[in-house]
Amino acid sequence: MIHCLINSDPSKLKWLLSCVYGSPYPQEKKEQWNFLQNICENFDITGPWALIGDLNLTLHDNERSNSNGFSSHASSIAQVVLETGLNDLGFHGNPYTWTSNKHGTDLFPNNFHSSKNWKFFECWLREGTCTTEIINAWATSFNGSASFTLDKKLSETRRTLYVWNRNTFGNIQNNLNILQQQLSDLEQPHQGRDKTQMVIEVEREIEEWHAREEEFYRKKSRETIFNELDQNTKHFHLQINKRRSRNCIETLKKVDGSWCTGRDNLESILTSHFHSIMSTSNPQTGNSILDLLPQCISEEDNFMLTRVPDEAESTAVLKCMKPWKAPGPDGFPPGFLQTQWTVVKKDVIRMVHDFFQSGKLLKKMNKTNLCLIPRTNLPHTPGD
Repeated sequence: MIHCLINSDPSKLKWLLSCVYGSPYPQEKKEQWNFLQNICENFDITGPWALIGDLNLTLHDNERSNSNGFSSHASSIAQVVLETGLNDLGFHGNPYTWTSNKHGTDLFPNNFHSSKNWKFFECWLREGTCTTEIINAWATSFNGSASFTLDKKLSETRRTLYVWNRNTFGNIQNNLNILQQQLSDLEQPHQGRDKTQMVIEVEREIEEWHAREEEFYRKKSRETIFNELDQNTKHFHLQINKRRSRNCIETLKKVDGSWCTGRDNLESILTSHFHSIMSTSNPQTGNSILDLLPQCISEEDNFMLTRVPDEAESTAVLKCMKPWKAPGPDGFPPGFLQTQWTVVKKDVIRMVHDFFQSGKLLKKMNKTNLCLIPRTNLPHTPGD
Protein backbone atom coordinates (compact mmCIF):
# COMPACT_ATOMS: atom_id res chain seq x y z
CA MET A 1 0.00 0.00 0.00
CA ILE A 2 0.99 3.62 -0.59
CA HIS A 3 -0.79 6.43 1.27
CA CYS A 4 -0.27 10.15 0.72
CA LEU A 5 -1.96 13.46 1.54
CA ILE A 6 -2.49 15.62 -1.54
CA ASN A 7 -3.02 19.36 -1.63
CA SER A 8 -4.33 19.86 -5.16
CA ASP A 9 -6.09 23.15 -4.38
CA PRO A 10 -4.76 25.55 -1.69
CA SER A 11 -8.30 26.81 -1.07
CA LYS A 12 -9.59 23.34 -0.19
CA LEU A 13 -8.78 20.62 2.32
CA LYS A 14 -6.08 18.08 1.66
CA TRP A 15 -7.35 14.72 0.53
CA LEU A 16 -6.01 11.23 1.17
CA LEU A 17 -4.96 8.96 -1.69
CA SER A 18 -4.45 5.26 -0.99
CA CYS A 19 -2.96 3.09 -3.73
CA VAL A 20 -3.57 -0.57 -2.95
CA TYR A 21 -2.72 -3.88 -4.55
CA GLY A 22 -5.12 -6.34 -2.96
CA SER A 23 -3.75 -9.71 -1.94
CA PRO A 24 -5.42 -12.71 -3.63
CA TYR A 25 -5.12 -14.70 -0.38
CA PRO A 26 -8.17 -14.44 1.95
CA GLN A 27 -6.28 -14.04 5.25
CA GLU A 28 -3.90 -11.39 3.89
CA LYS A 29 -6.80 -9.62 2.21
CA LYS A 30 -8.67 -9.47 5.52
CA GLU A 31 -5.58 -8.01 7.25
CA GLN A 32 -5.25 -5.35 4.55
CA TRP A 33 -8.83 -4.16 4.98
CA ASN A 34 -8.55 -4.22 8.76
CA PHE A 35 -5.56 -1.91 8.35
CA LEU A 36 -7.59 0.42 6.11
CA GLN A 37 -10.38 0.42 8.68
CA ASN A 38 -7.81 1.31 11.32
CA ILE A 39 -6.73 4.33 9.25
CA CYS A 40 -10.32 5.50 9.06
CA GLU A 41 -10.91 5.13 12.81
CA ASN A 42 -7.63 6.47 14.20
CA PHE A 43 -6.69 9.27 11.82
CA ASP A 44 -8.52 12.54 11.36
CA ILE A 45 -9.53 12.35 7.72
CA THR A 46 -11.41 15.59 7.16
CA GLY A 47 -11.11 15.70 3.38
CA PRO A 48 -12.04 13.21 0.66
CA TRP A 49 -10.44 9.76 0.62
CA ALA A 50 -9.76 8.03 -2.71
CA LEU A 51 -8.74 4.37 -2.70
CA ILE A 52 -7.57 3.05 -6.06
CA GLY A 53 -5.67 0.08 -7.45
CA ASP A 54 -6.11 -3.59 -8.25
CA LEU A 55 -8.09 -4.50 -5.15
CA ASN A 56 -8.76 -8.15 -6.08
CA LEU A 57 -12.16 -7.65 -4.50
CA THR A 58 -15.82 -8.13 -5.37
CA LEU A 59 -18.45 -6.45 -3.20
CA HIS A 60 -21.53 -8.06 -4.73
CA ASP A 61 -22.41 -11.55 -5.83
CA ASN A 62 -23.27 -10.44 -9.39
CA GLU A 63 -19.71 -9.18 -9.94
CA ARG A 64 -18.53 -12.75 -10.54
CA SER A 65 -19.51 -14.58 -13.72
CA ASN A 66 -19.43 -17.99 -12.02
CA SER A 67 -20.15 -17.10 -8.40
CA ASN A 68 -21.42 -19.80 -6.07
CA GLY A 69 -22.19 -17.36 -3.28
CA PHE A 70 -20.21 -15.03 -1.04
CA SER A 71 -17.59 -16.41 1.32
CA SER A 72 -17.33 -15.27 4.93
CA HIS A 73 -14.15 -13.33 4.06
CA ALA A 74 -15.92 -11.44 1.27
CA SER A 75 -18.84 -10.61 3.56
CA SER A 76 -16.58 -9.28 6.30
CA ILE A 77 -14.65 -7.10 3.84
CA ALA A 78 -17.90 -5.75 2.40
CA GLN A 79 -18.86 -4.79 5.97
CA VAL A 80 -15.54 -2.96 6.41
CA VAL A 81 -16.15 -1.01 3.19
CA LEU A 82 -19.59 -0.05 4.49
CA GLU A 83 -18.26 1.06 7.88
CA THR A 84 -15.46 3.19 6.44
CA GLY A 85 -17.92 5.08 4.25
CA LEU A 86 -16.22 4.21 0.96
CA ASN A 87 -18.39 4.31 -2.16
CA ASP A 88 -17.83 2.41 -5.40
CA LEU A 89 -17.40 5.01 -8.17
CA GLY A 90 -18.01 2.49 -10.96
CA PHE A 91 -15.84 1.72 -13.98
CA HIS A 92 -15.54 1.76 -17.77
CA GLY A 93 -14.68 -1.29 -19.86
CA ASN A 94 -15.03 -5.05 -19.56
CA PRO A 95 -17.00 -6.06 -16.44
CA TYR A 96 -14.74 -9.07 -15.90
CA THR A 97 -10.97 -8.71 -15.61
CA TRP A 98 -10.19 -12.29 -16.58
CA THR A 99 -11.77 -15.13 -18.51
CA SER A 100 -10.62 -18.71 -19.03
CA ASN A 101 -12.33 -18.78 -22.45
CA LYS A 102 -14.34 -21.92 -21.64
CA HIS A 103 -17.27 -21.11 -23.90
CA GLY A 104 -15.85 -22.20 -27.24
CA THR A 105 -14.85 -18.75 -28.48
CA ASP A 106 -11.37 -20.04 -29.31
CA LEU A 107 -12.66 -22.42 -31.98
CA PHE A 108 -11.47 -21.75 -35.51
CA PRO A 109 -14.36 -20.20 -37.48
CA ASN A 110 -15.39 -21.24 -40.97
CA ASN A 111 -14.63 -17.75 -42.25
CA PHE A 112 -11.30 -16.65 -40.81
CA HIS A 113 -12.10 -13.54 -38.81
CA SER A 114 -11.09 -12.32 -35.39
CA SER A 115 -11.59 -9.14 -33.45
CA LYS A 116 -7.92 -9.31 -32.55
CA ASN A 117 -5.38 -8.85 -35.31
CA TRP A 118 -3.51 -12.03 -36.21
CA LYS A 119 0.29 -11.74 -36.38
CA PHE A 120 3.15 -13.93 -37.52
CA PHE A 121 5.82 -14.27 -34.79
CA GLU A 122 9.50 -14.94 -35.32
CA CYS A 123 9.61 -17.53 -32.52
CA TRP A 124 7.35 -19.81 -34.59
CA LEU A 125 10.27 -20.42 -36.94
CA ARG A 126 12.12 -22.19 -34.12
CA GLU A 127 9.61 -25.03 -34.58
CA GLY A 128 10.64 -27.12 -37.59
CA THR A 129 7.09 -27.93 -38.67
CA CYS A 130 6.28 -24.22 -39.17
CA THR A 131 8.25 -23.97 -42.42
CA THR A 132 6.67 -27.20 -43.67
CA GLU A 133 3.18 -25.79 -43.04
CA ILE A 134 4.09 -22.61 -44.91
CA ILE A 135 5.41 -24.53 -47.92
CA ASN A 136 2.29 -26.73 -48.09
CA ALA A 137 -0.09 -23.77 -47.73
CA TRP A 138 1.76 -21.71 -50.33
CA ALA A 139 1.57 -24.56 -52.83
CA THR A 140 -2.22 -24.09 -53.07
CA SER A 141 -3.20 -23.06 -56.59
CA PHE A 142 -5.42 -20.04 -57.33
CA ASN A 143 -6.65 -18.50 -60.58
CA GLY A 144 -6.64 -14.75 -61.10
CA SER A 145 -4.36 -11.74 -61.37
CA ALA A 146 -0.91 -11.72 -59.78
CA SER A 147 -2.00 -9.55 -56.85
CA PHE A 148 -5.17 -11.62 -56.33
CA THR A 149 -3.15 -14.85 -56.31
CA LEU A 150 -0.62 -13.45 -53.83
CA ASP A 151 -3.37 -12.22 -51.53
CA LYS A 152 -5.12 -15.62 -51.60
CA LYS A 153 -1.87 -17.45 -50.83
CA LEU A 154 -1.20 -15.15 -47.90
CA SER A 155 -4.73 -15.77 -46.62
CA GLU A 156 -4.35 -19.55 -46.96
CA THR A 157 -0.99 -19.43 -45.17
CA ARG A 158 -2.51 -17.32 -42.40
CA ARG A 159 -5.37 -19.79 -41.98
CA THR A 160 -2.98 -22.76 -41.91
CA LEU A 161 -0.66 -21.15 -39.36
CA TYR A 162 -3.62 -20.23 -37.16
CA VAL A 163 -4.61 -23.88 -36.89
CA TRP A 164 -0.97 -24.99 -36.55
CA ASN A 165 -0.39 -22.56 -33.69
CA ARG A 166 -3.44 -23.84 -31.86
CA ASN A 167 -2.75 -27.55 -32.36
CA THR A 168 1.05 -27.83 -32.54
CA PHE A 169 2.93 -24.83 -31.21
CA GLY A 170 0.43 -24.14 -28.46
CA ASN A 171 0.61 -21.85 -25.47
CA ILE A 172 4.22 -21.23 -24.43
CA GLN A 173 3.52 -21.02 -20.71
CA ASN A 174 1.41 -24.18 -20.73
CA ASN A 175 4.17 -26.07 -22.54
CA LEU A 176 6.70 -24.85 -19.98
CA ASN A 177 4.48 -25.96 -17.11
CA ILE A 178 4.10 -29.44 -18.63
CA LEU A 179 7.86 -29.78 -19.15
CA GLN A 180 8.60 -28.55 -15.62
CA GLN A 181 6.23 -31.19 -14.26
CA GLN A 182 7.92 -33.87 -16.37
CA LEU A 183 11.32 -32.77 -15.07
CA SER A 184 10.05 -32.84 -11.50
CA ASP A 185 8.73 -36.40 -11.97
CA LEU A 186 12.00 -37.58 -13.51
CA GLU A 187 14.02 -36.13 -10.64
CA GLN A 188 12.07 -38.10 -8.08
CA PRO A 189 14.11 -41.02 -6.62
CA HIS A 190 13.19 -44.24 -8.43
CA GLN A 191 14.75 -47.63 -8.50
CA GLY A 192 15.47 -48.99 -11.93
CA ARG A 193 17.05 -47.66 -15.10
CA ASP A 194 19.09 -44.48 -15.24
CA LYS A 195 17.02 -41.46 -16.35
CA THR A 196 19.89 -39.02 -16.73
CA GLN A 197 19.55 -38.82 -20.50
CA MET A 198 15.80 -38.19 -20.25
CA VAL A 199 16.42 -35.39 -17.74
CA ILE A 200 18.97 -33.81 -20.10
CA GLU A 201 16.50 -33.93 -23.00
CA VAL A 202 13.70 -32.35 -20.95
CA GLU A 203 16.04 -29.63 -19.69
CA ARG A 204 17.07 -28.92 -23.27
CA GLU A 205 13.40 -28.58 -24.27
CA ILE A 206 12.75 -26.24 -21.33
CA GLU A 207 15.68 -24.07 -22.37
CA GLU A 208 14.35 -23.95 -25.92
CA TRP A 209 10.86 -22.92 -24.79
CA HIS A 210 12.33 -20.25 -22.52
CA ALA A 211 14.17 -18.88 -25.55
CA ARG A 212 10.90 -18.85 -27.53
CA GLU A 213 9.12 -17.09 -24.67
CA GLU A 214 11.82 -14.44 -24.41
CA GLU A 215 11.75 -13.88 -28.17
CA PHE A 216 7.95 -13.71 -28.22
CA TYR A 217 7.70 -11.03 -25.51
CA ARG A 218 10.67 -9.08 -26.82
CA LYS A 219 8.95 -8.65 -30.19
CA LYS A 220 5.63 -7.69 -28.59
CA SER A 221 7.32 -5.16 -26.31
CA ARG A 222 9.27 -3.63 -29.26
CA GLU A 223 12.20 -3.29 -26.89
CA THR A 224 15.65 -3.32 -28.49
CA ILE A 225 18.00 -2.42 -25.62
CA PHE A 226 18.23 -5.92 -24.18
CA ASN A 227 18.56 -7.88 -27.41
CA GLU A 228 22.07 -9.12 -26.69
CA LEU A 229 21.72 -9.71 -22.94
CA ASP A 230 20.20 -12.49 -20.85
CA GLN A 231 16.54 -13.40 -21.01
CA ASN A 232 14.41 -10.53 -19.72
CA THR A 233 10.90 -11.95 -20.12
CA LYS A 234 9.55 -10.09 -17.06
CA HIS A 235 10.95 -6.78 -18.32
CA PHE A 236 9.45 -7.31 -21.79
CA HIS A 237 6.10 -8.25 -20.27
CA LEU A 238 6.07 -5.05 -18.20
CA GLN A 239 6.91 -3.01 -21.31
CA ILE A 240 3.98 -4.62 -23.17
CA ASN A 241 1.53 -3.75 -20.37
CA LYS A 242 2.93 -0.21 -20.12
CA ARG A 243 2.54 0.35 -23.88
CA ARG A 244 -1.00 -1.07 -23.88
CA SER A 245 -1.96 1.20 -21.00
CA ARG A 246 -0.45 4.24 -22.72
CA ASN A 247 -2.14 3.51 -26.06
CA CYS A 248 -5.57 2.79 -24.58
CA ILE A 249 -8.19 5.46 -25.39
CA GLU A 250 -11.28 5.14 -23.19
CA THR A 251 -12.82 8.64 -23.34
CA LEU A 252 -12.59 11.72 -25.56
CA LYS A 253 -14.12 15.17 -25.27
CA LYS A 254 -16.46 16.36 -28.02
CA VAL A 255 -16.56 19.88 -29.44
CA ASP A 256 -19.53 20.73 -27.19
CA GLY A 257 -17.55 19.74 -24.08
CA SER A 258 -19.36 16.45 -23.38
CA TRP A 259 -17.43 13.22 -22.95
CA CYS A 260 -17.65 10.33 -25.38
CA THR A 261 -17.18 6.67 -24.36
CA GLY A 262 -17.59 3.31 -26.07
CA ARG A 263 -15.76 1.93 -29.10
CA ASP A 264 -18.41 2.92 -31.66
CA ASN A 265 -18.71 6.48 -30.33
CA LEU A 266 -14.92 6.92 -30.16
CA GLU A 267 -14.60 5.60 -33.72
CA SER A 268 -17.23 8.07 -34.92
CA ILE A 269 -15.64 11.12 -33.28
CA LEU A 270 -12.13 10.21 -34.50
CA THR A 271 -13.31 9.52 -38.04
CA SER A 272 -15.17 12.81 -38.14
CA HIS A 273 -12.14 14.71 -36.81
CA PHE A 274 -9.62 13.33 -39.29
CA HIS A 275 -12.09 13.60 -42.17
CA SER A 276 -12.50 17.31 -41.45
CA ILE A 277 -8.77 18.10 -41.27
CA MET A 278 -7.78 15.93 -44.24
CA SER A 279 -10.50 16.97 -46.68
CA THR A 280 -9.95 19.69 -49.24
CA SER A 281 -12.10 22.78 -49.60
CA ASN A 282 -11.48 22.65 -53.39
CA PRO A 283 -9.74 26.03 -53.73
CA GLN A 284 -9.52 27.55 -57.20
CA THR A 285 -5.87 27.30 -58.23
CA GLY A 286 -4.30 27.28 -61.66
CA ASN A 287 -1.45 25.18 -62.94
CA SER A 288 0.74 28.25 -63.31
CA ILE A 289 2.22 27.65 -59.87
CA LEU A 290 3.83 24.47 -61.19
CA ASP A 291 5.97 26.59 -63.54
CA LEU A 292 7.66 28.10 -60.49
CA LEU A 293 9.00 24.72 -59.34
CA PRO A 294 12.50 23.88 -60.62
CA GLN A 295 12.90 20.68 -62.64
CA CYS A 296 14.99 18.29 -60.54
CA ILE A 297 14.45 14.96 -62.31
CA SER A 298 16.08 14.34 -65.66
CA GLU A 299 14.76 12.05 -68.36
CA GLU A 300 17.29 9.40 -67.31
CA ASP A 301 16.15 9.63 -63.68
CA ASN A 302 12.53 9.40 -64.74
CA PHE A 303 13.25 6.27 -66.78
CA MET A 304 15.01 4.63 -63.81
CA LEU A 305 12.10 5.45 -61.50
CA THR A 306 9.39 4.12 -63.81
CA ARG A 307 11.07 1.03 -65.24
CA VAL A 308 9.97 -2.42 -64.09
CA PRO A 309 12.24 -3.49 -61.20
CA ASP A 310 14.08 -6.75 -61.74
CA GLU A 311 14.40 -9.60 -59.27
CA ALA A 312 17.68 -8.31 -57.83
CA GLU A 313 16.21 -4.87 -57.07
CA SER A 314 13.09 -6.31 -55.46
CA THR A 315 15.22 -8.63 -53.31
CA ALA A 316 17.51 -5.78 -52.27
CA VAL A 317 14.54 -3.59 -51.26
CA LEU A 318 13.04 -6.38 -49.16
CA LYS A 319 16.34 -7.02 -47.38
CA CYS A 320 16.59 -3.33 -46.45
CA MET A 321 13.37 -3.52 -44.42
CA LYS A 322 13.38 -4.04 -40.65
CA PRO A 323 12.32 -7.68 -40.43
CA TRP A 324 10.04 -7.76 -37.39
CA LYS A 325 8.48 -4.32 -37.24
CA ALA A 326 4.71 -3.98 -36.87
CA PRO A 327 2.95 -5.86 -39.71
CA GLY A 328 0.16 -4.60 -41.94
CA PRO A 329 -3.48 -5.75 -41.85
CA ASP A 330 -2.52 -9.19 -43.22
CA GLY A 331 -0.39 -9.90 -40.11
CA PHE A 332 2.82 -10.70 -42.01
CA PRO A 333 5.86 -8.51 -41.17
CA PRO A 334 8.74 -8.17 -43.69
CA GLY A 335 10.60 -10.88 -41.76
CA PHE A 336 8.13 -13.48 -43.04
CA LEU A 337 8.96 -12.71 -46.67
CA GLN A 338 12.68 -12.49 -45.88
CA THR A 339 12.85 -15.88 -44.15
CA GLN A 340 10.56 -17.58 -46.68
CA TRP A 341 11.90 -15.83 -49.78
CA THR A 342 12.68 -19.05 -51.64
CA VAL A 343 9.03 -20.08 -51.20
CA VAL A 344 7.25 -16.80 -51.94
CA LYS A 345 9.70 -15.12 -54.33
CA LYS A 346 8.06 -16.20 -57.58
CA ASP A 347 4.60 -14.87 -56.64
CA VAL A 348 5.92 -11.63 -55.12
CA ILE A 349 8.08 -10.82 -58.17
CA ARG A 350 5.19 -11.62 -60.50
CA MET A 351 2.92 -9.26 -58.55
CA VAL A 352 5.50 -6.43 -58.68
CA HIS A 353 6.01 -6.85 -62.44
CA ASP A 354 2.27 -6.97 -63.08
CA PHE A 355 1.72 -3.75 -61.12
CA PHE A 356 4.42 -1.78 -62.96
CA GLN A 357 3.20 -3.02 -66.34
CA SER A 358 -0.56 -2.65 -65.84
CA GLY A 359 -0.71 0.07 -63.17
CA LYS A 360 -3.36 -1.97 -61.34
CA LEU A 361 -3.17 -3.43 -57.84
CA LEU A 362 -5.69 -5.24 -55.68
CA LYS A 363 -7.15 -2.53 -53.45
CA LYS A 364 -6.93 -4.80 -50.41
CA MET A 365 -3.15 -5.05 -50.75
CA ASN A 366 -2.73 -1.28 -50.49
CA LYS A 367 -4.45 -1.05 -47.09
CA THR A 368 -2.49 -0.28 -43.94
CA ASN A 369 -2.98 0.17 -40.21
CA LEU A 370 -2.96 3.73 -38.89
CA CYS A 371 -1.65 4.23 -35.37
CA LEU A 372 -2.87 7.21 -33.36
CA ILE A 373 0.13 8.66 -31.51
CA PRO A 374 -0.83 11.01 -28.65
CA ARG A 375 0.96 14.34 -28.49
CA THR A 376 0.27 14.64 -24.76
CA ASN A 377 0.48 12.21 -21.84
CA LEU A 378 -3.27 12.47 -21.22
CA PRO A 379 -5.10 13.08 -24.52
CA HIS A 380 -8.57 14.49 -24.01
CA THR A 381 -9.60 15.54 -27.52
CA PRO A 382 -9.05 14.04 -30.99
CA GLY A 383 -6.59 16.86 -31.65
CA ASP A 384 -4.38 15.61 -28.81
